[in-house]
Amino acid sequence: MGSKFNWGWKIGLLYGGFVVMIIALAFRASSEKVELVTKDYYEEELKYQDRINRAHMADSLHLRPEWTVGSGQVSVRIPSMGHAEQVSGTIRFYCPSDAAKDFNYPFTAKADSELVISHSSMAHTLYRVNVEWSEDSHQLLAESVLKID
Repeated sequence: MGSKFNWGWKIGLLYGGFVVMIIALAFRASSEKVELVTKDYYEEELKYQDRINRAHMADSLHLRPEWTVGSGQVSVRIPSMGHAEQVSGTIRFYCPSDAAKDFNYPFTAKADSELVISHSSMAHTLYRVNVEWSEDSHQLLAESVLKID
C-alpha cells in the first residue's frame, strides 16, 4: 500500500498555500495609505498647462530659486527680473510619503532678498517644493527637491 501523502495532496497543499498568500497580499494592500497629491487633484489637472507655461517662463528667463538648507532653517532667494521692487507668491512643500507633512508658505519680499523658513516645523524627510511667484504681470513657477535632515 502507498503512502497517504501522494501527489494529489501535494498539489492541494500548493494550491491552498497560494490562496493563503493571495489573501494575505490583498489584506496588506487594502490596509496601505493611498493619498493623492492634492485633494482637488482633477481640478488641478485641468489647469496643468498653465503650470507648464509658468515653469517654461521661469526657465527661459533663467530664474531659479536658490536653496540653502542649514541648521534649523531653510533659506531661499527668489530671483527677480529686475523690474519690480517686490515679489509675492507661495512656496508649497509637498511630502510624497505623508500628506500630513505638507504645508504652504506664502511670502511677500523685496526683489532678490532671502527668505528664511525655520525647519523646526518641518519633518526630517524629502520634500518636493513648488515656488510660485509673480513679478509685474509675469506668473512664474519653479520646482525643486529638498532633503531636510
